[in-house]
Amino acid sequence: MNKLTKFGLVMGALISVSSVAVAAKKADIAIDVTNDYSITAADVAASPELNESTVFAKSSSVSMKCLVDTPKWDRWGSPRCFSGSTSFYATAYFSIDNLPSNYTVYWSDTSNCSSNAGSCSVRIRSGQTITMSATVLDHSNNTFSTTTAYASYENLSF
Repeated sequence: MNKLTKFGLVMGALISVSSVAVAAKKADIAIDVTNDYSITAADVAASPELNESTVFAKSSSVSMKCLVDTPKWDRWGSPRCFSGSTSFYATAYFSIDNLPSNYTVYWSDTSNCSSNAGSCSVRIRSGQTITMSATVLDHSNNTFSTTTAYASYENLSF
């Protein structure tokens, strides 16, 4: 394949992507980017503990477990948990193990989870699987870890 053909393929791909963006704009369609749990510039600006001189290195010391709470006896699972009951809704609990003493947690569900807490609970409905991710910043040694857990729930009524 010569350089001109490669250029044409790249330009064709760019035009296709650009056309999708223009079509979405004309139709007022919101483009949803899911599963992006990275720290954004807004997160850094809103966190005084993160400044331009702070450099974080990746660490793998934390893990997450979950439990779906039902009227029966339930078990913690890591990184997956499942439960079933006759109720349409239940509560899924997520907990981070091995948290450092001086930390901040950036949960993927910011509406239900606090950055000051190492655990979080969310409502889960029958037939739903919740993917919860968290990035834990350890301020004592400037490292971070990312962890994920998956909670599933089923209604067992017949």
